[in-house]
Amino acid sequence: MEIIKCEACNKEFNSQEALDMHNSAKHPKEEKSKIIKCEACNKEFNSQEALDMHNSAKHPKEEVYKMSRKTILWIVGILALIVLAGYFFINDQNPAQTGRYDEFSKYLTEQGATMYGTEWCSHCKNQKKLFGSSFQYINYVDCDKNKAACAKAGVSSYPTWKINGQNYLGEQSIERLAELSRYQESNPSARIENKTENKTENKTDIINASSDGIQKIIIGFKGNYEPNTLTVKAGKPVEIILDSSVRGCYRSFNIPDLGVSYYSSGPSDTIKFTPENKGKFRFACGMNMGYGSIIVV
Repeated sequence: MEIIKCEACNKEFNSQEALDMHNSAKHPKEEKSKIIKCEACNKEFNSQEALDMHNSAKHPKEEVYKMSRKTILWIVGILALIVLAGYFFINDQNPAQTGRYDEFSKYLTEQGATMYGTEWCSHCKNQKKLFGSSFQYINYVDCDKNKAACAKAGVSSYPTWKINGQNYLGEQSIERLAELSRYQESNPSARIENKTENKTENKTDIINASSDGIQKIIIGFKGNYEPNTLTVKAGKPVEIILDSSVRGCYRSFNIPDLGVSYYSSGPSDTIKFTPENKGKFRFACGMNMGYGSIIVV
């Protein structure tokens, strides 16, 4: 029979079963304690209870404050009231200034005058800038957004003003619009000035005819036609030369009341006509950005 000894006390047993019973009673095995580490500081603990006590003392968790939906709405409402109060306060401190041409702009709209243009047109931007804040009272049609209305009005270039059923192409001075809309006739005491325009009046004396009987005039360009007031004799041929400083649409020369409408391709391409009636007549380029007067005596 095999003898089995207990490793702990050398007592002998004749079966494994007897040894196991002995060990269980006399030498029970101690379970190794499980080591638990703190995630915050790596300190080791042998029980969850000890770790929890450590965390409670050394690493307390911050509670996240949760606002109710009602509280959030209250806060948003209060902020909105503060913003509105600030807006009205600023407006009270800085009241809108009256535009220089407010009355005239309102008059144009009352008379049915309309400006047709586009947002990308530089000449349209110049026209708006001329009116400043008063442009808000102008009846304006954006042809990119309302093509049908512009087509119906016969608009083919920008800007175009329609006044008393007549289309006027290009930028117009304040004085010219006042003249076309008969503003001074309706408002005798009103005074229209266009100080934003830097187009001075450059006059010529009466043009003497050359040996061939032709009245020859050379016109240049410095912000406007120069000279822009011409004086000629009635019944004698006139020949206008636009020199090389005149470019673009300014080479399209028009005197509507004298039936003159001509595009000069260069200085050698002269504008010829013979004025028969005496008076003062307006001339302008095709876009009405350059203009002046011709006086026939």
